[in-house]
Amino acid sequence: MRVNQPKPEPLLASKSKLYLVPTIDTEFGNEWSHPKFSPSPSNLSDLPDLYEWSESFVITVIEIWSGRRGAMQLANRCHRFVINKLSKEKN
Repeated sequence: MRVNQPKPEPLLASKSKLYLVPTIDTEFGNEWSHPKFSPSPSNLSDLPDLYEWSESFVITVIEIWSGRRGAMQLANRCHRFVINKLSKEKN
């Protein structure tokens, strides 16, 4: 017996998008999972250079631990949970 199946077509993945799996923020509840407020994928070309961003982030974290900077200087670069944890570890 011979079964004819259609040849599978290759899936073309868009390499210009970065997709994240959103998680519900328990601090705010389920209303933030509404599609209007959900995160949207960014074009890869819109993202900063990974090496430069990481280097700057790590240097800032070290300066926060040493007391030269305040933790709120990372507010636009990471989640508030990370900022709160850095603040607690600093003290």
